[in-house]
Amino acid sequence: MIDKCKDENFVSNVLGGVFIAVAILGFLPNPIVGAHGFFVTNGVHNVVHALLGIALIAGAKAGYGKKTLLGVGIVYTVVAILGYITMGKSDMLFGLVKLNMADHYLHLLLGGVVIGAGLYVKGKK
Repeated sequence: MIDKCKDENFVSNVLGGVFIAVAILGFLPNPIVGAHGFFVTNGVHNVVHALLGIALIAGAKAGYGKKTLLGVGIVYTVVAILGYITMGKSDMLFGLVKLNMADHYLHLLLGGVVIGAGLYVKGKK
């Protein structure tokens, strides 16, 4: 199993599945993620989660899991930075994506985790 966790496409597929699951969860009433959840999202935010999950899975299917992980990790880090910059001015990023403080911290953590995963896995030689 440890060897599987170093496979770039396996890790990209797993994280892609997690992002898609979170996107679906965001559309269902629950206390964790959604319009009234701890992590506040709206429809656009949920769709972004789904698109990033699809990108991770597509990158894995194409054999570019490592590059896709690094790209998605960078996107999340940039989103976290933008969230901190706009903090207190608006609860919307670009007027489309609903965010709260918990989201800012989570995006920063996810950026680091996904970049770390991209650096950890073995890519193509």
